[in-house]
Amino acid sequence: MVKDHLRLDRSASISLGVLLGCSHGLAIAALFAADLALFHKFTFTFSVLVSFVFCLNRYCLLRDPLSVLVVVFNNGVWRLELKSSEQITARLEFPVFVNRYLVVMNFHDAAGRKFPVAVFADGAKVTQMRHLRIFLKLGMAQPNVGGTKMVSLGVSSNRG
Repeated sequence: MVKDHLRLDRSASISLGVLLGCSHGLAIAALFAADLALFHKFTFTFSVLVSFVFCLNRYCLLRDPLSVLVVVFNNGVWRLELKSSEQITARLEFPVFVNRYLVVMNFHDAAGRKFPVAVFADGAKVTQMRHLRIFLKLGMAQPNVGGTKMVSLGVSSNRG
C-alpha cells in the first residue's frame, strides 16, 4: 500500500442486507405492537417496505445509479465512482467508524450531495479492506477531511 493512494472496490454485502432486513422488520413489528388504527399501521408498514427496498438497492445490492461502487484516494483527493459511471470528487467528513468487520465513511461532493459508504467485511476484497482500515486509523487521509478528529471505535487485530 502506498501512502498517497488507496482503492476500494465494493460489492454486494449479505451482512448489510441482513442488518437492513432485521432493522426494517423490527420497525414493522413495533408498528403492529403500537396502539394505532389499522389504516395507519398499513400505511406506515408500506412506508417501511418502500424504505427497505430503496436501502437494499442503493446500499446493499448497489443497483441504484447513485450507489458508490469504488472509493479512491489519490494524492490527497477522494474520488467516488458511482453505478451510473459518474466519477465525482468528494470530501470525507467525520465521524469515520473503523472496525474489523465494518467501515463507515460519509462523503460530500461540491453540489452538497451526501454519499454514506458502509463497507462490511463481505462487501470488499480482504486486502483492500485491510488497507482501508489501516489508512483511516493512521490518519493518512486527514488533510482532506471536514471534521477535526477521527472517531475510531472497536478493536483491531493483526489478523487482517
